[in-house]
Amino acid sequence: MNPLFPSRRRTLVTTRRVVASMLLVTAAAVTSPVIVSTGFAQEQIEEQKVTAVDIRFQGPETVAKERLRGMIGVAPGQTFAIDRTEEDIRTMIESGEVENVRVLTDDFQGGLRVIYVVETRSGLESVDFVGNTVLDNEKLRKQVEINAGEKLRDAELVEAKEKIVDLYIKRGYSDVSVTYRVEPSGRDGFDSVTFFIEEGGKGFVRKIQFEGNTAFKRHELRDVIETTEKGWLSFVSGSGKIDKFQLQEDIRLIEGAYQDAGYLRARVVDVERVPVDDEKVDLIFKIEEGDVYTVSDIKVEGLRIFQPGEITPDFLQTTGVPYSAKNVAADQKLIGDYYGSRGYADANVEVIVREVAPQEVSILYSVTEGEISYVGRVDISGNVKTKDKVIRRELTLLPGDELNTVELAVSRARLMNTGYFSNVTVQPTVSSEEGFRDISVNVDEQNTGSVSVGVGISSIDAIVGGITLSQTNFDLLGWPNFTGGGQRFLMDARIGTERFDMSLALEEPYFLDRRLALGGEAYFRDLLYLSDDYDQREFGGNLYLRKPITEFSSLKLEYTLQQVEIRDIDNNASDIIRAEEGEFLQSRLGLGYILDTRDSIQLTRRGHKISAQVYGSGNFLGGDVDDWGFQLDGLKFVHLPYDIIFSLQGQLAVVDGDDVPIFDRLFLGGARNLRGFDYRDVGPKDENGEPIGGQTSLFGSAEVTFPLIESVRGAVFYDIGVVSEDSFDFGGDLNSNVGVGLRLNLPIGPLALDFGIPIQSDEFNDSNGKFQFNMGYKF
Repeated sequence: MNPLFPSRRRTLVTTRRVVASMLLVTAAAVTSPVIVSTGFAQEQIEEQKVTAVDIRFQGPETVAKERLRGMIGVAPGQTFAIDRTEEDIRTMIESGEVENVRVLTDDFQGGLRVIYVVETRSGLESVDFVGNTVLDNEKLRKQVEINAGEKLRDAELVEAKEKIVDLYIKRGYSDVSVTYRVEPSGRDGFDSVTFFIEEGGKGFVRKIQFEGNTAFKRHELRDVIETTEKGWLSFVSGSGKIDKFQLQEDIRLIEGAYQDAGYLRARVVDVERVPVDDEKVDLIFKIEEGDVYTVSDIKVEGLRIFQPGEITPDFLQTTGVPYSAKNVAADQKLIGDYYGSRGYADANVEVIVREVAPQEVSILYSVTEGEISYVGRVDISGNVKTKDKVIRRELTLLPGDELNTVELAVSRARLMNTGYFSNVTVQPTVSSEEGFRDISVNVDEQNTGSVSVGVGISSIDAIVGGITLSQTNFDLLGWPNFTGGGQRFLMDARIGTERFDMSLALEEPYFLDRRLALGGEAYFRDLLYLSDDYDQREFGGNLYLRKPITEFSSLKLEYTLQQVEIRDIDNNASDIIRAEEGEFLQSRLGLGYILDTRDSIQLTRRGHKISAQVYGSGNFLGGDVDDWGFQLDGLKFVHLPYDIIFSLQGQLAVVDGDDVPIFDRLFLGGARNLRGFDYRDVGPKDENGEPIGGQTSLFGSAEVTFPLIESVRGAVFYDIGVVSEDSFDFGGDLNSNVGVGLRLNLPIGPLALDFGIPIQSDEFNDSNGKFQFNMGYKF
């Protein structure tokens, strides 16, 4: 076998390094290997029969030949195919044990011998650390999670370096610097890794100060930046840490706030760290504000298709007022969106700001319109488990539509809102068809399933432990992983001193491939906390259809079939309570409407939620329960200065029927409405003072919350409500309370603490204050 004679030896595939006339490709590109044939056409090579397969090592042999043979699909007796060698290279590289592969061929016994020349990865002999004084070697080894004997991989070394940096930052060493070096260990086929650590100084933020600021007060600038002072909950919230990258972002945020107020030349010239003690520093942002600039003129040039009068009336930035970088950026986007929403995806808008006089600027928007485009193909990539149709149904553009860049952004937002992906890009690409642009959708999938185990305590149902299994990207027919179909699955079980619940729920949000959700739930509930005189057990299920009407509203049609048992009646219970004992079969149909514009569910600052529901049981639906009712709910949030949030809440509910059972009657009181009273304790009662519920309830609440320290808000509130015995009767005893509370937004879950003091109450309720709380832990 003489390499000087190309007719005797041919190089077919090579990865990651150049050898003579062989072409280099990287391991990362091994999915499309480059084929190089010397002396023979590819077709001639592929016509030959494989007579032998050999493995040769370049460098130390750190992987057994037998293991490599198990990764090779080419075998004697086969007709040679380059596709098979490509697959073999992929398999070996993806195993993580092989660094480089070349495939050679030569003539052998009337056929072709295929030779895999393999360079294997070095093994790890040892991991060492230099420069660490705060953390010992053992703790760092546990952090990096790379061990002697493993194969060395560049990505894992980079990840280990980042883990060391993160660990130091958590300890307050924000200026830590970590590098690493890989060296031969002296043992054939093994290398040693040394991490070099420059720890820097430790410093948590005690106080944040500003110098040179006259336009903004200290608290206003503190609200702008992300770096925070160390608080008493810093061990949970992580406040007070110094991140050099975050400081750069804080500088940009401060300068942006000034530019939005007309201070065009404002800048942060320095961020000084003043040591307070061994662990704390004060941060001082030094600011040069400069002068306020007024806009004297605004022009738009380059318009051929549209006229300035179609666009400029909606501008936020106007003449005669201070320059605002935020408004100018919004107007630039407005022009781009105006073109982009009409098919001009390539339109470009450049902003030119000129100083035309002392403290005066002019703004020029220079537009390059481009040509109108239409949607060609829609290509989807990155989805390993999520089905293509689950992604496509969230896209608001179809092939043949005008290419609307606003709809591209809407499509991306809709995909992100599914919660299936950590990142989504939706962008136009070059099409092979003139006048068209293809759309490339690339997604990075994330975990959508979770198992959580927790324990909670509240003033309503005491101590509760539970386990929840959820999958938001479920596929009922997708055996064996059951993921990727875009369905929502939830299994939940809770057990405590006052309750035992189990439920199983499934929802298909695109029933029959339409924007129509079909869902259902099966449940068992043993509720011991509703009354001191009886227990309530529920077993059943429901089916529902939900149809979105607008972006913020929907209609829901729901059917429920359940068996309700009133049981374990106390010996001293009244005749009214005793009359409720027994089992009931309830067949119920309901129709509901929801309008929800809240900006956040966790901490709502703006928006409102309105819901209305009407329902009926019995009659043509069958069952033992024959009643009907409706409920109206409203919530309104207003965001005030200094992050004060004002909210109003109201509810009206009525139930009617010849003999409304106690489990369908209405109650008020407790942590969710009248907080100065015990749970369900407001309303009609029997002769023993035990709540028996009413058929009309009306409730209202006003609340103001305000920030105290990080993750903690104070609250003051006023609640008022009435529960009447008969339907459409608002003449019951009025009950009201005032109170104060705390709202803690913790990583382990929300905690609400309220103390309500009754102002008005009926004869069965005392005027003592009530402490209400809801708390949950996850681990």
